[in-house]
This record gives sequence, structure tokens and C-alpha cells, in this order.
Amino acid sequence: QTLAWLCPFLYLDTTLSSILHGLGRLKETFFLNAGGHILQLAFTLLAVPRFGIAAYLWGILASQLLSAFLALFLVYRYTAFSFHVMDWTVKPLLSIVISAGIYRFWNGLLSRLPFSVPSLVGMLISGLTMSLTFFFFMYLSFRPAQKTQPPRPGKASAETSAPCE
Repeated sequence: QTLAWLCPFLYLDTTLSSILHGLGRLKETFFLNAGGHILQLAFTLLAVPRFGIAAYLWGILASQLLSAFLALFLVYRYTAFSFHVMDWTVKPLLSIVISAGIYRFWNGLLSRLPFSVPSLVGMLISGLTMSLTFFFFMYLSFRPAQKTQPPRPGKASAETSAPCE
């Protein structure tokens, strides 16, 4: 169960650390990762002898949470990143819940049929229905991108008027 909670933060930490590397923030990434490893080491030394492997997994989870949220803070600080709670969390979670409900409905419907549906076919039908429902709701939830106006032909912007170096 702990590993299930761990995976999203592993991916998030890796992605955000890569973004920070791309921004040239190597020192911050080093200290961020060092802080996570120190926390993991503290869990290993202090909690593992008493609580066993579960404490080790909780230590990994705590270190990944720390690293991921600090990396998210740094990316937010160094970029024009904006976080829309409704678009990034509520709508996807709602899509997942509705998709899972439809998946359960299909599974119940397929199990009540008078003939036997092979399990692989039933799983493919249910999985395809769930995926299509999820993507449909995600499509409905996104706002169109704001269009930027191109510069007028007679007006030179600061970027186009600067000489190439």
C-alpha cells in the first residue's frame, strides 16, 4: 500500500528535478535531493530497527514528499507557472470517479449476460469504455488556450529590434 502512494511522488520529483536542471538550478536541485536523502537516512537509522520494512517505506514516502513539494515550490518560484486547482485536481478526479463508475457498471452488466464473455474481452470492453469516458470528461474540462496577438507589421517589438549577437 505504501508503494502505491510512493509512485506518483517519485514521478513528480523526477520531472520537477529535470525542469530545475533545465532552468540551470543545479545547486537547488542538489540541496533538495540531499535533504530528501538525509530524511530517508534518518528514517532508516531511527525507525527501521523498531518498526521494520514498513518504516523504510514510510521514510521513502516522506523523503519523496519533501523533495517533490520543495521542487514544486522552486519551479513555481522560477517560472511563470500558475496552478489552477479546479482544472488540475478537481476535474481530473471527477473524471476518474465517473470513469470508474462506468467501468463498474459495464463489469456488472457483462457478468449478468446469459452467455459467457471471455474475461479478456470483458476487460477490454470495460477498460476501453473507462478510458473513453475519462478522455471525454477531460476534453470537456479544459479551457481553450488564450490566443496571443502577433506583432503588427509596422511595429517592431523589443525582441525583433535587438541586433543579433
